[in-house]
Amino acid sequence: MNIDAATLRQVAGELAALDFSAENERIAELEAKIAHAEGVMQSTRQRIVEIRATLSDRKGPEPWKVAAELLDGTEPTTAALAAPSTEALEAEREALTRGLQGIHQQITDWKGFIQQVRHEAAGRMRPTAQPLVDEIIEIARLAAEEIVSCFAALKAVNLASTAGTYELGAVAQTMAAAMDGSAGRERLIPARNDVAVPPEIVAALRGLAGKGPAIKSALVTRASIR
Repeated sequence: MNIDAATLRQVAGELAALDFSAENERIAELEAKIAHAEGVMQSTRQRIVEIRATLSDRKGPEPWKVAAELLDGTEPTTAALAAPSTEALEAEREALTRGLQGIHQQITDWKGFIQQVRHEAAGRMRPTAQPLVDEIIEIARLAAEEIVSCFAALKAVNLASTAGTYELGAVAQTMAAAMDGSAGRERLIPARNDVAVPPEIVAALRGLAGKGPAIKSALVTRASIR
């Protein structure tokens, strides 16, 4: 690829000089918060599972807990409250469930902040690399124009000699893609209705003129695209 050497050196130097230390530190901080929050979520989920298991098996206060309190000299009324009530467990489960929702939202926000940091970093990087894009696009446009010229030449050969029917289709697809400006894409080259056949091709095909009715031959100097 024949890209200007000075442009390559300039872009290479400017890209190498870009410093993303601040962005990397910010992302590291956010990722550490996310990792901690995910650990908290895991332990919280485990506690919710334990509460569900306890509630599904519960018929009243656990006897061994009440007995232990009584044997330790705890007043009977206080000992009866040694095990958490069903209401308390349900309230805890509800609170933990809401807490999980809050943590999940916070993680989502932190991930959004990471994407924002990356977007800002890309915004600093993109203009630096744009001169390379401009050079490459210009090379691509020249190549696309060459494909158009090839299409015109191939179509002229086909109309004159019937050769190249299958090859013409492949070149036509490539040419159409270069001219496609649909879906908001910029055309690589302008669309057009016809294109001039290279004169050397026209000259080469003139020998078929006047060969009589045995052949169906057409000599064209412009090839229709549409």
